[in-house]
Amino acid sequence: IRGVNIGGGAWDEQFEGISQSGLLMDQEGFKIVEGRADRQFAERNYLFPMPIQQIQLSKGVLAQNKGWD
Repeated sequence: IRGVNIGGGAWDEQFEGISQSGLLMDQEGFKIVEGRADRQFAERNYLFPMPIQQIQLSKGVLAQNKGWD
């Protein structure tokens, strides 16, 4: 996930003197907020919750998606 473009743009003019050392940035000057290898999703992030009314109307046929219990 990329954040603000820090390298050589409006950021530098508006916040003059802010140190960029220690910031993880890509080759285009964007701050890396979260790296690809660090991204993890919980099982519940892949499906929306089933509406409670639909589960009740199904009379036991439908169950809540994992992580939304």
